[in-house]
Amino acid sequence: MSVLPHSPEGSEWQQETQSFGLSVQVAEAQRGPGAPGQGRTFSARRSGWDHDSALADEGEEYLEEEEEGVRVGEPDSVGSKLTYLRSVSEKGAPDPGDFGTTFTSIAMTGITVTHDKTAKKFTVKANVKSTIRWAAKKSDKWDIPNSSAPAITHKNYPDVASDLTPDMKDLNGRPPRTVYWARDLTRRHEKFHANERAETYGLPAFAFARKWLEGQTAGNAADATKLAKKVPDRMHQSYAASYSPKKEHRAYGDGAPAYEARAKAILAKGKKNLYPGAPKPAPKAPKKP
Repeated sequence: MSVLPHSPEGSEWQQETQSFGLSVQVAEAQRGPGAPGQGRTFSARRSGWDHDSALADEGEEYLEEEEEGVRVGEPDSVGSKLTYLRSVSEKGAPDPGDFGTTFTSIAMTGITVTHDKTAKKFTVKANVKSTIRWAAKKSDKWDIPNSSAPAITHKNYPDVASDLTPDMKDLNGRPPRTVYWARDLTRRHEKFHANERAETYGLPAFAFARKWLEGQTAGNAADATKLAKKVPDRMHQSYAASYSPKKEHRAYGDGAPAYEARAKAILAKGKKNLYPGAPKPAPKAPKKP
């Protein structure tokens, strides 16, 4: 697991689940065989980890209820020195019934507040920690890592190819995978989600939350700390508006060419009678004298 500091102020840290009651988490799930079209509910408030299913409506995002506003008398401005840390690792197992799942938790740690009375400004220093874990289920007899997989026979190769052919009308390229699937391409899908959470949409979400904090005012250090603890929710608000819409379209679209190539390779090999159980070529007739 690697930790990538956003600034030199970054340091090694340990994951904290539901830190300050504001942790947020996201899971990108690919539903496995036997449960097509079946969504489920998941409470981030209970578990400490957000969960987004590939079968849920895109754009759906868990949001904390707004806390009561900070009351101030003669407020001073709030500045920040926040460090964005993100860690991406393959760890654990996906949710039951899923091909793969990506989990993300965001938390504030190490909050300190200083007050410049002359400048009338509170400065908040803290780490914003994004822990991203992804996992794919273990390989099984239906896993098709290439066109030479042991599970492919002359009888079933059309079904295997069909199961791996991306449906461009379904989330921009989700393959049916009613029986057969590909673990390596599932891992690619989950890594795509994780990288978007950490970088593509993670950095803008962090910038959005930091700008929000720096637009606030506080009457004392305790109030400034309360405001700082809202940063994970503001990042989550950014994700809801930017990342969640079309997240599965982007991830399946990224993997569609690889699925298509594998399905075509299987069909080509099957048509050449190269799989076990294929009819043997008829013996050549003896040449006439």
